[in-house]
Amino acid sequence: MEQKVGFTLCTRGSAEMVVNGTVCAIAPGSLILRTPLFFYMETSRSDDYEECAMSTALEYVQSLIAPYTAQMFPNNMHFIPFLNVDKDKMDYIRQKIGLDGRREASLNALPQLQRSLAQAIILREKQTLFMEVIMLFLQNQPAVPTKRSRQEALFHDFIVTLVNSYVEHRDVAWYADRASLTVRHFSFMIRRHSDRTPMEWITLVTLTHAKRLLSQPGVQVKEVADRLGFPEQFTFRKYFKRYTGLSPCEFQKQGK
Repeated sequence: MEQKVGFTLCTRGSAEMVVNGTVCAIAPGSLILRTPLFFYMETSRSDDYEECAMSTALEYVQSLIAPYTAQMFPNNMHFIPFLNVDKDKMDYIRQKIGLDGRREASLNALPQLQRSLAQAIILREKQTLFMEVIMLFLQNQPAVPTKRSRQEALFHDFIVTLVNSYVEHRDVAWYADRASLTVRHFSFMIRRHSDRTPMEWITLVTLTHAKRLLSQPGVQVKEVADRLGFPEQFTFRKYFKRYTGLSPCEFQKQGK
């Protein structure tokens, strides 16, 4: 699968996202760098949320950033690919993305040679804009990465492990044991850092993925229950309704 890099810019509404192990409140002007190097999980989004985005194949920018990667991301655990930009920068980024979008929309109407040249221009514009965004992030990162606190490191490890293990493990004790902590101490540390208990995070991740799967065209509830590790459809239905107030079928109908 082709790897992509780019960024998203919130232009309206609000959302919450875990970005590289940090809980981030997304609002207009929030800029999120998108790269396979980092971990992202959206946990909520307002009904009026809107964003603009730019992405391109990693191979098209890799050669440009390769000489600087070590300096830019000396420790991925410490780099937070999220920042808030002012209105002038927000408008500039929106205009650049809009211009590239209009150019891409008109490609099919051009003769072959002009289309090839236009595609080359669009690619160069994307490369330039991506490098400008990287510059913004570098200007807003501390010169020397600060050491993560024990709580930050614990939370980051918990979230990454949770996303990879929630299908098999939805009990707090398993994650606490993995961290060599009692359930009580583990729960205290996670809640103190994130304002959510471990069980709330486990439920949130499970429901986020359940909703994403249920929203796919033609998917059956039993298939979703199986993919999420529930022993039977009835157990999944009971779990889903307990936390959302809707049965899986009702949720699917609501989205149509």
